[in-house]
Amino acid sequence: ARLMRECGEELAGRFKGAGATKIVTAPVSGLLLAQPMAAELGLPFIYTRSAIPATFTGMETLQVTSQSHTTGKPTTHSILKDYLTPTDRVIIADDFLATGRTMLALAELVTNSGATLVGFASLMEKSFERGREVVAEAYPDIQIEALVDITQKVDKLTDDIVVCR
Repeated sequence: ARLMRECGEELAGRFKGAGATKIVTAPVSGLLLAQPMAAELGLPFIYTRSAIPATFTGMETLQVTSQSHTTGKPTTHSILKDYLTPTDRVIIADDFLATGRTMLALAELVTNSGATLVGFASLMEKSFERGREVVAEAYPDIQIEALVDITQKVDKLTDDIVVCR
C-alpha cells in the first residue's frame, strides 16, 4: 500500500500545474494508481464500468470500446454522462501504457463528454510497444507521464533482468 501511495504521489506531483478536476481510470488495475493520485491532488476519480449496471437504468451514459491488450478481447468502458462536464479537466490514469488502446478509448470518453483532457499517467510504460507514440500522435499537446519505462520484452520467465530506462 505504501509503494502505491508513493507512486501516486509522484505522478500527482507531475500534474500539479495542470488544473485537473477529475481523474478517470479503467478498472481494476487502474484503481491502484488513480486512488492515490486523486488523494494527493484532492480530486475525485471515476472508474469506467465494463457493463452498464442496473443502477444506471434510465440514465444517460457514455460508452467506448477498446481492444484489451491483456485478453485480446473488446472491452467496453461506460460512465454516467453526468460524471464529466464541459468544465472538467481530466487526467487519465492506468497501470500500463503498452499499445495505447485503453488510453485512447478513455480519452475518447473524456472528449465525448465535452471535458478537457490534460494528461495521461501510468505506472509503467512498455516503450517497445510504442503506445506513447500512438497516444502522442492523437494528442500531441497533452502531457504523458510514466514512472517506469520497460524498454524491451522479456521472453522467458527465467530471465531475471528487465531493462528499464
